[in-house]
Amino acid sequence: HYLFSHDSPPAYLLMFNFLKVRHGFSLISHDSPPAYLLMFNFCPYCGNKISKQDKNGFQCPNCKKWTHYASTPAVSIALKVGDEGLVAVRGRDPGKGMHDLVGGFLEYGEGPLDAAVREFKEETWVEIDKNKLVFLGMWVDNYHYQDFTQLILNIVYLIELPKKPAVVGADDVVDLIWLPLSEKPDFAFGYLHEAWKKIC
Repeated sequence: HYLFSHDSPPAYLLMFNFLKVRHGFSLISHDSPPAYLLMFNFCPYCGNKISKQDKNGFQCPNCKKWTHYASTPAVSIALKVGDEGLVAVRGRDPGKGMHDLVGGFLEYGEGPLDAAVREFKEETWVEIDKNKLVFLGMWVDNYHYQDFTQLILNIVYLIELPKKPAVVGADDVVDLIWLPLSEKPDFAFGYLHEAWKKIC
């Protein structure tokens, strides 16, 4: 039984056939290795049972193909105007009601700069010039969602503007607020505290 669909929809996506429902076994191991990774009990290529793997993935002993695990990339945009920074209020879990920077996950085949422009427009209704984005740093942090703690590679950009744009909270952002850079926001994720320090 195969977990991949090579026909429709497109084969570049990881498609699940929900074999737990059809055949009474689980696709995911919550025991060993660590549960923050999406772990397969069965090879996604040939369906062979997998008994040995680590945090980097595994090689199927039957078909010899490799399955690799990696951190999921996301972008955040720190907007600075004078001595203030733009902070988003999250509208959904994880961290609903807590502070965040505008941003989100990269779409398939999307570069981080393009993702930053797209996410900023989706969450603020403001379009920014990607040529004005300055790389601020990268951090790996936990992201607990739907009973899993994933590892996220967070790419953070800084943009400085001479005056405040007319931002409107949208998508999964319920509010946008300006905070003095001297204040400590109630961030939902640990890496954002380090990013905020670098903005100052």
